[in-house]
Amino acid sequence: MLGVPSKIFFLLYVVDITSSFNINLEIKRELPSSVALSEIIEEFYIRNALDLDIITCSNDVEGTNLIVEFILRNIQESISYRIEDCKNLKDSTKRRFVLIIMDHLNTDLMIEELTPNRFDYSGFYLIYYIDNQSDIDILHYLFKKLSDLFIYNVNVICNDSSGIQLRTFFFFNERSCNSTDPVVINKFENNRWTSKDFFPRKMRNLF
Repeated sequence: MLGVPSKIFFLLYVVDITSSFNINLEIKRELPSSVALSEIIEEFYIRNALDLDIITCSNDVEGTNLIVEFILRNIQESISYRIEDCKNLKDSTKRRFVLIIMDHLNTDLMIEELTPNRFDYSGFYLIYYIDNQSDIDILHYLFKKLSDLFIYNVNVICNDSSGIQLRTFFFFNERSCNSTDPVVINKFENNRWTSKDFFPRKMRNLF
């Protein structure tokens, strides 16, 4: 009579081990960029903001939730936060310190929701493409759209063959007054960013 329960227990054990293995693989795959993301929140947002607006705009709900959960575990009660979906943004307040987690297919949708009654265009925006689709063409398109809105303080966490990098654009520079060329301003190496200057000044040459 003990044989059947033992087999059932063994089957459940194997299923549980398999499920845990798959979950661990998923977390391990996302972990480096999630750690990079959390460090920017800890080093910049928590030190400079009273609250953080986390906007999700991705078709990968499970992957997005994994990243958000990882972030919340790390920041705990260090900063107030609000989590919203890009399709259901409220107009109650302007968002100034913003983290956007999205996939590249929703870039246009997210930009359409960046209305002046909802967002402070002089704020600080950090964008993470969950599908790692952040090549030069996508960044050019994104930065052009944001520059049209006069949103300049924006960084994108890129995770590609070059490693994890932070890229932005300098609209005003020595060679141009309307550049949206992606520029690497930081690298995530040995589990840390090489610089703590996450949002460099971009208007210093105008004064």
